[in-house]
Amino acid sequence: MSEEEKAVRYIIFNAKKSEWPTWEPKYLARATTKGLDDIFSGEIKLRKKTEIEAETDESKMNEDEIATKMNARAYNDLMLSIDTTKHHGKTAFKIVKQCKNDEYPNGNAKQAWDKLKQKYSSTSVGTMLKLKEKFHSSKMKKSQDPSEWILELEELQDRLEEMNHAISDEDMMVHIISNLPKNYEFEKKFLRKKLKKEKLTLDEIVEELEQAYEESG
Repeated sequence: MSEEEKAVRYIIFNAKKSEWPTWEPKYLARATTKGLDDIFSGEIKLRKKTEIEAETDESKMNEDEIATKMNARAYNDLMLSIDTTKHHGKTAFKIVKQCKNDEYPNGNAKQAWDKLKQKYSSTSVGTMLKLKEKFHSSKMKKSQDPSEWILELEELQDRLEEMNHAISDEDMMVHIISNLPKNYEFEKKFLRKKLKKEKLTLDEIVEELEQAYEESG
């Protein structure tokens, strides 16, 4: 194992649906660092053992060798990234373990990843409604860092976009301005004027509110 690989620790998944939206991009970022992202994306495809053994084309045999090695690393990494100390984690581990069989003796990382995603990345109408409700009811607290609050809103915006229920940047800006606490009344008026003139961006809102927050502290 290289020094670079040693430095990249496992991104542990506790197997809860609420954790998936933040765990998934972190894990894929780590997979990219380790050069395993093409396995999880399906760019590099793993064939069945019977197909590999029957192959006679040398170039395809070389491709199979690379895919087999990368898949083994990706599959083992995925298994080691699941917390099995609790029931939820044991369920997720079982999903991954079931992707190891006679046709895939070293496991099938892509198959395991897709099954985990199917189980934990909820796209139901109920989930969508909960996310929308959470977004529209979110208000900034008096002493809260505006950057942290806006980041939470952006995460909800991203999740809703993935479910084909996008919230536009304009709606995002309107929501932020409308839900600022009373101690930001001056900033609220200033930002509203800029928004009406269509000369406002989300970055400018963050910058303006962050400055006000730092000055108040």
